[in-house]
Amino acid sequence: MFNSIKWRFTIIYFILIFIALITAGIFIVQAFEEYHLDSIEKKMDDLSSEILPKIENLEDFNTNSIQNIIDSYKRLGFEEDLYIINTDDVVVATSTENVNERGSNLFDLKLLISAKSGKEETMITDIRTMDKSVPIYLNDKFRGILFVRYNLDAMYITLSKTTLIIVRVIVIVTGITIIICFLIAKTISEPIEDISKKILLMSDGNFSNRVEVKSTDEIGDLAMTFNLLTDKLQYNINEVFKEKNKMETIIEYMNDGLIAIDLNKNIIHVNSKARCLLGMDSKLNDVKYINKKLDVDAIISSNELIGIKNIEINETILKIDYLPFKDEEDTEIGLVFVITDITESEKLDRMRKEFVANVSHELKTPLTSIKSYSETLINDDYDNEITKKFLTVINTEADRMTRLVRDLLQLSNFDASFSNRKTEFNDWVILIDTILLKLKPIYLMKNQEVNFNVHLEDTIGEFDYDKMEQVIINVLSNAIKYTQEKGVINIELSDDDRVFLIEVHDNGIGIPEEDLKHIFNRFYRVDKARSRKRGGTGLGLAIAKEIMDMHNGEFIIESIFNEGTKAILKVPKRINL
Repeated sequence: MFNSIKWRFTIIYFILIFIALITAGIFIVQAFEEYHLDSIEKKMDDLSSEILPKIENLEDFNTNSIQNIIDSYKRLGFEEDLYIINTDDVVVATSTENVNERGSNLFDLKLLISAKSGKEETMITDIRTMDKSVPIYLNDKFRGILFVRYNLDAMYITLSKTTLIIVRVIVIVTGITIIICFLIAKTISEPIEDISKKILLMSDGNFSNRVEVKSTDEIGDLAMTFNLLTDKLQYNINEVFKEKNKMETIIEYMNDGLIAIDLNKNIIHVNSKARCLLGMDSKLNDVKYINKKLDVDAIISSNELIGIKNIEINETILKIDYLPFKDEEDTEIGLVFVITDITESEKLDRMRKEFVANVSHELKTPLTSIKSYSETLINDDYDNEITKKFLTVINTEADRMTRLVRDLLQLSNFDASFSNRKTEFNDWVILIDTILLKLKPIYLMKNQEVNFNVHLEDTIGEFDYDKMEQVIINVLSNAIKYTQEKGVINIELSDDDRVFLIEVHDNGIGIPEEDLKHIFNRFYRVDKARSRKRGGTGLGLAIAKEIMDMHNGEFIIESIFNEGTKAILKVPKRINL
Protein backbone atom coordinates (compact mmCIF):
# COMPACT_ATOMS: atom_id res chain seq x y z
CA MET A 1 0.00 0.00 0.00
CA PHE A 2 2.77 2.43 1.01
CA ASN A 3 4.51 1.84 -2.34
CA SER A 4 1.81 3.84 -4.14
CA ILE A 5 2.49 7.33 -5.41
CA LYS A 6 -0.08 9.07 -3.22
CA TRP A 7 1.29 7.50 -0.07
CA ARG A 8 4.86 8.35 -0.97
CA PHE A 9 3.77 11.89 -1.80
CA THR A 10 1.85 12.11 1.50
CA ILE A 11 4.74 10.67 3.52
CA ILE A 12 7.25 13.07 1.94
CA TYR A 13 5.03 16.08 2.69
CA PHE A 14 4.37 14.76 6.18
CA ILE A 15 8.09 14.34 6.88
CA LEU A 16 8.88 17.83 5.62
CA ILE A 17 6.11 19.49 7.66
CA PHE A 18 6.84 17.31 10.69
CA ILE A 19 10.51 18.31 10.57
CA ALA A 20 9.50 21.95 10.23
CA LEU A 21 7.10 21.74 13.19
CA ILE A 22 9.60 19.88 15.37
CA THR A 23 12.31 22.40 14.52
CA ALA A 24 9.98 25.28 15.29
CA GLY A 25 8.91 23.63 18.55
CA ILE A 26 12.50 23.12 19.62
CA PHE A 27 13.32 26.75 18.86
CA ILE A 28 10.25 27.94 20.78
CA VAL A 29 11.10 25.84 23.86
CA GLN A 30 14.72 26.95 23.75
CA ALA A 31 13.68 30.60 23.36
CA PHE A 32 11.16 30.23 26.21
CA GLU A 33 13.82 28.74 28.46
CA GLU A 34 16.37 31.41 27.58
CA TYR A 35 13.80 34.16 28.17
CA HIS A 36 12.95 32.90 31.67
CA LEU A 37 16.57 32.35 32.60
CA ASP A 38 17.45 35.85 31.45
CA SER A 39 14.52 37.26 33.46
CA ILE A 40 15.56 35.38 36.60
CA GLU A 41 19.16 36.45 36.21
CA LYS A 42 18.08 40.08 35.84
CA LYS A 43 15.94 39.82 38.98
CA MET A 44 18.89 38.36 40.87
CA ASP A 45 21.14 41.14 39.58
CA ASP A 46 18.61 43.77 40.68
CA LEU A 47 18.19 42.15 44.11
CA SER A 48 21.93 41.87 44.72
CA SER A 49 22.44 45.47 43.57
CA GLU A 50 19.84 46.65 46.09
CA ILE A 51 21.02 44.58 49.07
CA LEU A 52 24.76 44.93 48.60
CA PRO A 53 25.06 48.69 49.45
CA LYS A 54 23.10 48.23 52.68
CA ILE A 55 25.39 45.45 53.83
CA GLU A 56 28.58 47.27 52.78
CA ASN A 57 27.49 50.37 54.77
CA LEU A 58 27.33 48.40 58.02
CA GLU A 59 30.19 49.52 60.23
CA ASP A 60 29.74 46.54 62.50
CA PHE A 61 29.71 43.41 60.30
CA ASN A 62 27.90 41.27 62.90
CA THR A 63 25.40 38.53 62.36
CA ASN A 64 22.38 40.26 63.86
CA SER A 65 22.68 43.37 61.73
CA ILE A 66 23.09 41.40 58.51
CA GLN A 67 20.28 39.00 59.45
CA ASN A 68 17.92 41.94 60.06
CA ILE A 69 18.57 43.24 56.53
CA ILE A 70 17.98 39.82 55.01
CA ASP A 71 14.80 39.25 57.06
CA SER A 72 13.41 42.57 55.87
CA TYR A 73 13.72 41.39 52.26
CA LYS A 74 12.37 37.95 53.12
CA ARG A 75 9.22 39.56 54.51
CA LEU A 76 8.71 41.33 51.20
CA GLY A 77 8.09 37.88 49.59
CA PHE A 78 11.11 37.53 47.32
CA GLU A 79 11.48 34.04 45.80
CA GLU A 80 15.28 34.15 45.95
CA ASP A 81 17.27 32.72 48.88
CA LEU A 82 19.96 35.00 50.36
CA TYR A 83 23.21 33.87 52.01
CA ILE A 84 26.00 35.93 53.62
CA ILE A 85 29.33 34.06 54.02
CA ASN A 86 32.19 35.60 55.98
CA THR A 87 35.87 35.31 55.22
CA ASP A 88 36.00 32.05 57.18
CA ASP A 89 33.59 30.41 54.71
CA VAL A 90 30.77 30.32 57.30
CA VAL A 91 27.16 31.30 56.61
CA VAL A 92 26.53 34.16 59.07
CA ALA A 93 23.09 35.18 57.80
CA THR A 94 20.52 33.60 55.47
CA SER A 95 16.87 33.60 54.50
CA THR A 96 16.92 29.80 54.94
CA GLU A 97 17.81 27.54 57.83
CA ASN A 98 21.44 26.96 56.81
CA VAL A 99 23.04 29.32 59.37
CA ASN A 100 26.61 28.42 60.44
CA GLU A 101 26.92 26.01 57.46
CA ARG A 102 30.11 26.12 55.49
CA GLY A 103 29.75 27.91 52.17
CA SER A 104 31.79 25.31 50.32
CA ASN A 105 29.13 22.72 51.27
CA LEU A 106 26.30 24.80 49.82
CA PHE A 107 27.76 26.43 46.74
CA ASP A 108 30.01 25.57 43.86
CA LEU A 109 33.68 26.15 44.59
CA LYS A 110 34.01 28.10 41.36
CA LEU A 111 31.57 30.73 42.67
CA LEU A 112 33.51 31.04 45.94
CA ILE A 113 36.81 31.48 44.15
CA SER A 114 35.39 34.06 41.74
CA ALA A 115 33.88 36.08 44.59
CA LYS A 116 37.12 36.02 46.58
CA SER A 117 38.85 37.22 43.43
CA GLY A 118 36.51 40.20 43.37
CA LYS A 119 34.31 39.01 40.53
CA GLU A 120 30.58 38.54 40.29
CA GLU A 121 29.48 35.30 38.66
CA THR A 122 26.19 33.51 37.97
CA MET A 123 25.76 29.81 37.18
CA ILE A 124 23.07 27.11 36.97
CA THR A 125 23.79 24.16 39.23
CA ASP A 126 23.00 20.45 38.99
CA ILE A 127 20.27 20.81 41.61
CA ARG A 128 18.28 22.99 39.18
CA THR A 129 19.07 26.32 40.87
CA MET A 130 20.63 29.51 39.62
CA ASP A 131 23.32 30.84 41.97
CA LYS A 132 24.93 34.28 41.97
CA SER A 133 27.99 35.23 44.02
CA VAL A 134 28.87 38.89 44.79
CA PRO A 135 31.95 39.93 46.81
CA ILE A 136 31.36 42.32 49.79
CA TYR A 137 33.99 45.09 50.38
CA LEU A 138 34.39 47.88 52.90
CA ASN A 139 36.98 50.45 52.07
CA ASP A 140 38.47 48.07 49.52
CA LYS A 141 38.71 45.37 52.13
CA PHE A 142 37.11 42.00 51.41
CA ARG A 143 34.55 41.28 54.17
CA GLY A 144 32.52 38.33 52.72
CA ILE A 145 30.28 37.04 49.93
CA LEU A 146 26.63 37.64 49.11
CA PHE A 147 24.97 34.58 47.51
CA VAL A 148 21.61 34.80 45.78
CA ARG A 149 19.97 31.45 44.88
CA TYR A 150 16.87 31.02 42.75
CA ASN A 151 15.02 27.63 42.55
CA LEU A 152 14.31 26.81 38.90
CA ASP A 153 11.80 23.96 39.50
CA ALA A 154 8.79 26.17 38.89
CA MET A 155 10.31 27.45 35.67
CA TYR A 156 11.02 23.93 34.37
CA ILE A 157 7.51 22.78 35.29
CA THR A 158 6.14 25.65 33.26
CA LEU A 159 8.59 24.79 30.48
CA SER A 160 7.38 21.14 30.48
CA LYS A 161 3.75 22.26 30.23
CA THR A 162 4.67 24.56 27.38
CA THR A 163 6.51 21.70 25.61
CA LEU A 164 3.49 19.42 26.04
CA ILE A 165 1.23 22.08 24.53
CA ILE A 166 3.60 22.46 21.60
CA VAL A 167 3.70 18.65 21.09
CA ARG A 168 -0.10 18.51 21.09
CA VAL A 169 -0.20 21.33 18.57
CA ILE A 170 2.36 19.47 16.39
CA VAL A 171 0.33 16.24 16.54
CA ILE A 172 -2.92 18.02 15.64
CA VAL A 173 -1.30 20.02 12.85
CA THR A 174 0.48 16.91 11.58
CA GLY A 175 -2.78 14.93 11.46
CA ILE A 176 -4.52 17.72 9.58
CA THR A 177 -1.48 17.99 7.28
CA ILE A 178 -1.58 14.25 6.50
CA ILE A 179 -5.23 14.46 5.50
CA ILE A 180 -4.67 17.54 3.35
CA CYS A 181 -1.50 16.07 1.78
CA PHE A 182 -3.30 12.78 1.07
CA LEU A 183 -6.17 14.58 -0.67
CA ILE A 184 -3.75 16.68 -2.72
CA ALA A 185 -1.58 13.67 -3.56
CA LYS A 186 -4.63 11.66 -4.55
CA THR A 187 -5.61 14.17 -7.21
CA ILE A 188 -2.10 13.94 -8.65
CA SER A 189 -1.41 10.25 -8.17
CA GLU A 190 -4.69 8.67 -9.32
CA PRO A 191 -4.13 9.44 -13.02
CA ILE A 192 -0.52 8.26 -12.73
CA GLU A 193 -1.57 5.07 -10.94
CA ASP A 194 -4.21 4.47 -13.61
CA ILE A 195 -1.53 4.82 -16.30
CA SER A 196 0.75 2.46 -14.32
CA LYS A 197 -1.99 -0.19 -14.15
CA LYS A 198 -2.62 0.15 -17.87
CA ILE A 199 1.11 -0.20 -18.53
CA LEU A 200 1.15 -3.44 -16.52
CA LEU A 201 -1.76 -4.72 -18.60
CA MET A 202 0.15 -3.72 -21.72
CA SER A 203 3.15 -5.73 -20.53
CA ASP A 204 0.84 -8.77 -20.44
CA GLY A 205 -0.20 -8.08 -24.03
CA ASN A 206 -3.54 -6.35 -23.28
CA PHE A 207 -3.73 -3.21 -25.41
CA SER A 208 -7.51 -2.70 -25.25
CA ASN A 209 -7.49 -0.50 -22.12
CA ARG A 210 -7.51 3.28 -22.34
CA VAL A 211 -6.77 5.96 -19.74
CA GLU A 212 -9.61 8.36 -18.96
CA VAL A 213 -8.64 11.98 -19.64
CA LYS A 214 -9.99 13.99 -16.68
CA SER A 215 -8.19 17.30 -17.10
CA THR A 216 -6.47 19.54 -19.64
CA ASP A 217 -3.28 20.00 -17.65
CA GLU A 218 0.00 18.08 -17.94
CA ILE A 219 -1.61 14.96 -16.42
CA GLY A 220 -4.36 15.10 -19.06
CA ASP A 221 -1.75 15.51 -21.80
CA LEU A 222 0.07 12.50 -20.39
CA ALA A 223 -3.13 10.42 -20.53
CA MET A 224 -3.82 11.43 -24.14
CA THR A 225 -0.23 10.66 -25.13
CA PHE A 226 -0.46 7.29 -23.42
CA ASN A 227 -3.63 6.36 -25.34
CA LEU A 228 -1.98 7.37 -28.62
CA LEU A 229 1.12 5.38 -27.73
CA THR A 230 -1.03 2.33 -26.90
CA ASP A 231 -2.69 2.39 -30.31
CA LYS A 232 0.58 2.69 -32.17
CA LEU A 233 2.31 0.12 -29.99
CA GLN A 234 -0.52 -2.38 -30.47
CA TYR A 235 -0.30 -2.02 -34.24
CA ASN A 236 3.50 -2.35 -34.29
CA ILE A 237 3.51 -5.34 -31.92
CA ASN A 238 0.88 -7.10 -34.01
CA GLU A 239 3.05 -6.64 -37.08
CA VAL A 240 6.17 -7.79 -35.24
CA PHE A 241 4.28 -10.75 -33.81
CA LYS A 242 3.16 -11.82 -37.28
CA GLU A 243 6.70 -11.64 -38.58
CA LYS A 244 8.02 -13.40 -35.50
CA ASN A 245 5.54 -16.26 -35.88
CA LYS A 246 6.38 -16.53 -39.53
CA MET A 247 10.11 -16.67 -38.87
CA GLU A 248 9.77 -19.07 -35.91
CA THR A 249 7.63 -21.41 -38.00
CA ILE A 250 10.12 -21.31 -40.84
CA ILE A 251 13.08 -21.87 -38.50
CA GLU A 252 11.37 -24.58 -36.44
CA TYR A 253 10.26 -26.64 -39.41
CA MET A 254 13.17 -26.07 -41.77
CA ASN A 255 15.05 -29.16 -42.91
CA ASP A 256 18.31 -27.86 -41.47
CA GLY A 257 19.24 -27.29 -37.85
CA LEU A 258 19.78 -23.72 -36.70
CA ILE A 259 21.58 -22.47 -33.59
CA ALA A 260 22.19 -18.82 -32.66
CA ILE A 261 24.89 -18.05 -30.06
CA ASP A 262 26.18 -14.67 -28.85
CA LEU A 263 29.88 -13.93 -28.53
CA ASN A 264 29.71 -14.73 -24.80
CA LYS A 265 28.69 -18.27 -25.85
CA ASN A 266 25.16 -17.91 -24.53
CA ILE A 267 22.54 -19.77 -26.56
CA ILE A 268 19.91 -17.51 -28.12
CA HIS A 269 17.93 -20.05 -30.13
CA VAL A 270 18.00 -23.76 -30.99
CA ASN A 271 15.40 -25.28 -33.31
CA SER A 272 14.05 -28.83 -33.10
CA LYS A 273 16.07 -30.08 -36.05
CA ALA A 274 19.31 -28.92 -34.44
CA ARG A 275 18.44 -30.69 -31.19
CA CYS A 276 17.67 -33.84 -33.13
CA LEU A 277 20.86 -33.73 -35.21
CA LEU A 278 23.06 -33.02 -32.17
CA GLY A 279 21.27 -35.63 -30.02
CA MET A 280 20.05 -33.13 -27.43
CA ASP A 281 17.11 -33.30 -25.05
CA SER A 282 14.24 -31.30 -26.58
CA LYS A 283 13.70 -29.48 -23.27
CA LEU A 284 17.33 -28.63 -22.64
CA ASN A 285 19.70 -26.09 -24.18
CA ASP A 286 22.99 -27.56 -22.99
CA VAL A 287 25.47 -24.72 -23.51
CA LYS A 288 28.58 -26.80 -22.77
CA TYR A 289 27.39 -29.63 -25.02
CA ILE A 290 26.74 -27.33 -27.98
CA ASN A 291 29.98 -25.40 -27.45
CA LYS A 292 31.90 -28.67 -27.42
CA LYS A 293 30.20 -30.18 -30.46
CA LEU A 294 30.45 -27.03 -32.58
CA ASP A 295 33.86 -26.02 -31.16
CA VAL A 296 32.55 -22.49 -30.54
CA ASP A 297 35.54 -21.52 -28.37
CA ALA A 298 38.00 -22.14 -31.19
CA ILE A 299 35.86 -20.30 -33.75
CA ILE A 300 35.44 -17.19 -31.58
CA SER A 301 39.09 -17.12 -30.46
CA SER A 302 40.29 -17.44 -34.06
CA ASN A 303 38.25 -14.35 -35.12
CA GLU A 304 37.37 -16.21 -38.32
CA LEU A 305 33.61 -16.11 -37.92
CA ILE A 306 32.73 -17.33 -41.42
CA GLY A 307 33.36 -20.91 -42.44
CA ILE A 308 32.24 -24.48 -43.12
CA LYS A 309 33.24 -27.69 -41.42
CA ASN A 310 32.02 -31.27 -41.08
CA ILE A 311 31.55 -33.15 -37.82
CA GLU A 312 30.38 -36.70 -37.06
CA ILE A 313 27.95 -37.57 -34.24
CA ASN A 314 26.73 -41.14 -33.71
CA GLU A 315 27.66 -42.13 -37.29
CA THR A 316 25.79 -39.08 -38.62
CA ILE A 317 27.85 -36.70 -40.76
CA LEU A 318 26.86 -33.05 -40.29
CA LYS A 319 27.93 -30.04 -42.33
CA ILE A 320 28.19 -26.89 -40.22
CA ASP A 321 27.95 -23.52 -41.96
CA TYR A 322 28.53 -20.55 -39.66
CA LEU A 323 28.62 -16.79 -40.05
CA PRO A 324 28.20 -13.78 -37.72
CA PHE A 325 25.12 -11.64 -37.19
CA LYS A 326 25.29 -7.94 -36.29
CA ASP A 327 23.38 -5.32 -34.33
CA GLU A 328 22.00 -2.01 -35.58
CA GLU A 329 25.48 -0.47 -35.28
CA ASP A 330 26.92 -3.13 -37.61
CA THR A 331 28.85 -4.69 -34.73
CA GLU A 332 29.25 -8.47 -34.70
CA ILE A 333 27.37 -9.77 -31.66
CA GLY A 334 26.97 -13.50 -32.29
CA LEU A 335 27.13 -16.51 -34.59
CA VAL A 336 24.50 -18.43 -36.53
CA PHE A 337 25.17 -22.12 -37.18
CA VAL A 338 23.26 -23.92 -39.94
CA ILE A 339 23.49 -27.70 -39.53
CA THR A 340 22.80 -30.02 -42.49
CA ASP A 341 22.68 -33.80 -42.37
CA ILE A 342 24.89 -34.94 -45.25
CA THR A 343 25.17 -38.55 -44.08
CA GLU A 344 23.23 -40.00 -47.00
CA SER A 345 24.99 -37.91 -49.62
CA GLU A 346 28.37 -38.78 -48.08
CA LYS A 347 27.45 -42.45 -47.94
CA LEU A 348 26.15 -42.37 -51.50
CA ASP A 349 29.30 -40.65 -52.68
CA ARG A 350 31.41 -43.17 -50.77
CA MET A 351 29.32 -46.04 -52.12
CA ARG A 352 29.59 -44.65 -55.65
CA LYS A 353 33.35 -44.50 -55.38
CA GLU A 354 33.52 -47.96 -53.81
CA PHE A 355 31.09 -49.30 -56.41
CA VAL A 356 33.15 -47.97 -59.30
CA ALA A 357 36.32 -49.30 -57.70
CA ASN A 358 34.77 -52.72 -57.03
CA VAL A 359 33.25 -53.05 -60.50
CA SER A 360 36.55 -52.00 -62.03
CA HIS A 361 38.39 -54.53 -59.89
CA GLU A 362 35.90 -57.32 -60.53
CA LEU A 363 36.03 -56.76 -64.31
CA LYS A 364 39.76 -56.27 -64.39
CA THR A 365 40.57 -59.78 -63.12
CA PRO A 366 38.60 -61.81 -65.72
CA LEU A 367 39.52 -59.39 -68.50
CA THR A 368 43.17 -59.76 -67.63
CA SER A 369 42.84 -63.53 -67.69
CA ILE A 370 40.93 -63.51 -70.99
CA LYS A 371 43.46 -61.08 -72.49
CA SER A 372 46.45 -63.11 -71.34
CA TYR A 373 45.15 -66.49 -72.52
CA SER A 374 43.84 -65.16 -75.83
CA GLU A 375 47.15 -63.43 -76.64
CA THR A 376 48.98 -66.62 -75.74
CA LEU A 377 46.79 -68.63 -78.11
CA ILE A 378 47.29 -66.08 -80.90
CA ASN A 379 51.03 -65.76 -80.59
CA ASP A 380 51.94 -69.41 -79.95
CA ASP A 381 51.08 -72.74 -81.54
CA TYR A 382 49.78 -75.21 -78.94
CA ASP A 383 48.37 -78.69 -79.23
CA ASN A 384 44.65 -79.29 -78.87
CA GLU A 385 44.78 -80.23 -75.18
CA ILE A 386 46.50 -77.01 -74.07
CA THR A 387 44.31 -74.94 -76.40
CA LYS A 388 41.21 -76.53 -74.94
CA LYS A 389 42.48 -75.82 -71.42
CA PHE A 390 43.12 -72.17 -72.26
CA LEU A 391 39.72 -71.82 -73.91
CA THR A 392 38.07 -73.36 -70.85
CA VAL A 393 39.70 -70.69 -68.66
CA ILE A 394 38.55 -67.96 -71.06
CA ASN A 395 35.03 -69.38 -71.03
CA THR A 396 35.01 -69.55 -67.19
CA GLU A 397 36.16 -65.96 -66.92
CA ALA A 398 33.57 -64.90 -69.49
CA ASP A 399 30.86 -66.66 -67.45
CA ARG A 400 32.10 -64.88 -64.36
CA MET A 401 31.82 -61.53 -66.19
CA THR A 402 28.36 -62.52 -67.38
CA ARG A 403 27.23 -63.26 -63.80
CA LEU A 404 28.68 -59.98 -62.64
CA VAL A 405 26.95 -57.99 -65.38
CA ARG A 406 23.69 -59.86 -64.73
CA ASP A 407 23.84 -59.09 -61.01
CA LEU A 408 24.68 -55.46 -61.69
CA LEU A 409 21.79 -55.19 -64.13
CA GLN A 410 19.42 -56.71 -61.59
CA LEU A 411 20.56 -54.29 -58.87
CA SER A 412 20.22 -51.42 -61.31
CA ASN A 413 16.65 -52.48 -62.01
CA PHE A 414 15.93 -52.58 -58.27
CA ASP A 415 17.38 -49.08 -57.83
CA ALA A 416 15.37 -47.74 -60.75
CA SER A 417 12.22 -49.61 -59.63
CA PHE A 418 12.13 -51.42 -62.97
CA SER A 419 11.89 -54.86 -61.38
CA ASN A 420 8.27 -56.01 -61.13
CA ARG A 421 7.07 -58.41 -58.45
CA LYS A 422 5.06 -61.31 -59.91
CA THR A 423 3.34 -62.77 -56.88
CA GLU A 424 1.09 -65.80 -56.85
CA PHE A 425 0.19 -68.53 -54.38
CA ASN A 426 2.96 -71.16 -54.15
CA ASP A 427 3.97 -73.93 -51.79
CA TRP A 428 7.07 -73.16 -49.74
CA VAL A 429 7.81 -76.89 -49.28
CA ILE A 430 7.83 -77.52 -53.01
CA LEU A 431 10.10 -74.50 -53.55
CA ILE A 432 12.65 -75.55 -50.92
CA ASP A 433 12.60 -79.23 -52.00
CA THR A 434 13.24 -78.14 -55.59
CA ILE A 435 16.17 -75.95 -54.48
CA LEU A 436 17.65 -78.78 -52.38
CA LEU A 437 17.44 -81.08 -55.37
CA LYS A 438 19.39 -78.56 -57.49
CA LEU A 439 22.05 -78.08 -54.80
CA LYS A 440 22.29 -81.76 -53.79
CA PRO A 441 25.35 -82.53 -55.95
CA ILE A 442 27.20 -79.62 -54.39
CA TYR A 443 26.67 -80.44 -50.70
CA LEU A 444 27.12 -84.19 -51.34
CA MET A 445 30.57 -83.42 -52.77
CA LYS A 446 31.46 -81.97 -49.34
CA ASN A 447 29.74 -84.82 -47.47
CA GLN A 448 27.52 -82.28 -45.74
CA GLU A 449 24.27 -83.14 -43.97
CA VAL A 450 21.29 -80.98 -44.97
CA ASN A 451 18.06 -81.31 -42.96
CA PHE A 452 14.72 -79.73 -43.89
CA ASN A 453 12.07 -79.58 -41.14
CA VAL A 454 8.53 -78.26 -41.55
CA HIS A 455 6.67 -77.06 -38.42
CA LEU A 456 3.29 -76.07 -39.89
CA GLU A 457 0.49 -77.58 -41.92
CA ASP A 458 -0.47 -74.75 -44.29
CA THR A 459 2.64 -73.98 -46.35
CA ILE A 460 0.93 -72.04 -49.12
CA GLY A 461 2.09 -68.43 -49.39
CA GLU A 462 1.87 -65.50 -51.74
CA PHE A 463 5.27 -64.64 -53.23
CA ASP A 464 7.31 -64.29 -56.43
CA TYR A 465 8.49 -67.85 -57.01
CA ASP A 466 11.54 -67.06 -59.16
CA LYS A 467 12.84 -64.25 -56.98
CA MET A 468 12.34 -66.14 -53.69
CA GLU A 469 14.09 -69.12 -55.31
CA GLN A 470 17.00 -66.79 -56.04
CA VAL A 471 17.06 -65.65 -52.41
CA ILE A 472 16.97 -69.12 -50.87
CA ILE A 473 19.54 -70.47 -53.35
CA ASN A 474 21.85 -67.60 -52.39
CA VAL A 475 21.39 -68.30 -48.68
CA LEU A 476 21.85 -72.09 -49.03
CA SER A 477 24.79 -71.69 -51.43
CA ASN A 478 26.56 -69.48 -48.88
CA ALA A 479 25.80 -72.00 -46.13
CA ILE A 480 27.22 -74.84 -48.22
CA LYS A 481 30.15 -72.76 -49.41
CA TYR A 482 31.28 -71.56 -45.98
CA THR A 483 30.60 -74.80 -44.07
CA GLN A 484 33.42 -77.30 -43.84
CA GLU A 485 33.18 -80.87 -45.13
CA LYS A 486 30.84 -83.12 -43.14
CA GLY A 487 29.19 -80.01 -41.74
CA VAL A 488 25.50 -79.79 -40.86
CA ILE A 489 22.94 -77.41 -42.37
CA ASN A 490 19.40 -77.23 -40.94
CA ILE A 491 16.47 -75.61 -42.72
CA GLU A 492 13.39 -74.80 -40.60
CA LEU A 493 10.03 -73.72 -42.06
CA SER A 494 7.55 -72.28 -39.54
CA ASP A 495 5.21 -69.33 -39.13
CA ASP A 496 4.77 -66.50 -36.67
CA ASP A 497 1.53 -64.59 -36.70
CA ARG A 498 1.24 -63.31 -40.29
CA VAL A 499 4.67 -64.27 -41.63
CA PHE A 500 6.48 -67.40 -42.78
CA LEU A 501 9.85 -68.02 -41.15
CA ILE A 502 12.57 -69.75 -43.19
CA GLU A 503 15.66 -70.28 -41.02
CA VAL A 504 18.91 -71.69 -42.44
CA HIS A 505 21.37 -72.62 -39.69
CA ASP A 506 24.88 -73.95 -40.38
CA ASN A 507 27.91 -74.77 -38.24
CA GLY A 508 30.37 -73.22 -40.66
CA ILE A 509 33.10 -70.65 -40.23
CA GLY A 510 30.68 -67.85 -39.21
CA ILE A 511 31.01 -64.10 -39.67
CA PRO A 512 33.01 -61.76 -37.40
CA GLU A 513 30.81 -59.36 -35.43
CA GLU A 514 32.40 -56.27 -36.98
CA ASP A 515 31.42 -57.50 -40.47
CA LEU A 516 27.75 -58.25 -39.75
CA LYS A 517 26.60 -54.63 -40.16
CA HIS A 518 28.17 -54.50 -43.64
CA ILE A 519 27.02 -57.91 -44.84
CA PHE A 520 24.32 -56.52 -47.16
CA ASN A 521 26.59 -53.88 -48.74
CA ARG A 522 27.30 -54.33 -52.40
CA PHE A 523 30.62 -56.02 -53.20
CA TYR A 524 31.28 -56.50 -49.49
CA ARG A 525 33.12 -59.71 -48.69
CA VAL A 526 34.12 -60.92 -45.25
CA ASP A 527 37.16 -62.68 -46.70
CA LYS A 528 37.71 -61.12 -50.09
CA ALA A 529 40.40 -63.53 -51.30
CA ARG A 530 38.50 -66.71 -50.32
CA SER A 531 35.17 -65.34 -51.59
CA ARG A 532 36.56 -64.41 -54.97
CA LYS A 533 38.32 -67.77 -55.22
CA ARG A 534 34.93 -69.44 -54.63
CA GLY A 535 33.42 -67.48 -57.50
CA GLY A 536 31.33 -64.96 -55.60
CA THR A 537 30.68 -61.45 -56.89
CA GLY A 538 29.83 -59.91 -53.53
CA LEU A 539 26.38 -58.94 -54.79
CA GLY A 540 24.32 -61.99 -53.83
CA LEU A 541 23.21 -60.88 -50.37
CA ALA A 542 22.57 -57.31 -51.59
CA ILE A 543 20.26 -58.70 -54.29
CA ALA A 544 18.58 -61.02 -51.77
CA LYS A 545 17.96 -58.09 -49.42
CA GLU A 546 16.39 -56.06 -52.27
CA ILE A 547 14.08 -58.98 -53.11
CA MET A 548 13.04 -59.35 -49.44
CA ASP A 549 12.28 -55.63 -49.26
CA MET A 550 10.22 -56.01 -52.43
CA HIS A 551 8.13 -58.64 -50.59
CA ASN A 552 7.80 -56.37 -47.49
CA GLY A 553 9.79 -58.97 -45.62
CA GLU A 554 12.86 -59.05 -43.39
CA PHE A 555 16.27 -60.58 -43.91
CA ILE A 556 18.22 -61.13 -40.70
CA ILE A 557 21.64 -62.74 -40.33
CA GLU A 558 22.96 -63.85 -36.94
CA SER A 559 26.41 -65.31 -36.61
CA ILE A 560 29.12 -66.25 -34.15
CA PHE A 561 32.61 -66.44 -35.62
CA ASN A 562 33.96 -70.01 -35.93
CA GLU A 563 30.66 -71.42 -34.59
CA GLY A 564 28.11 -70.88 -37.34
CA THR A 565 25.56 -68.63 -39.02
CA LYS A 566 21.78 -68.37 -38.96
CA ALA A 567 19.93 -66.68 -41.82
CA ILE A 568 16.30 -65.77 -41.06
CA LEU A 569 13.81 -64.88 -43.79
CA LYS A 570 10.47 -63.38 -42.74
CA VAL A 571 7.96 -63.30 -45.61
CA PRO A 572 4.36 -62.08 -45.15
CA LYS A 573 1.74 -64.77 -45.81
CA ARG A 574 -0.28 -62.32 -47.86
CA ILE A 575 1.24 -59.36 -49.68
CA ASN A 576 -0.82 -56.22 -50.13
CA LEU A 577 -0.62 -55.43 -53.80
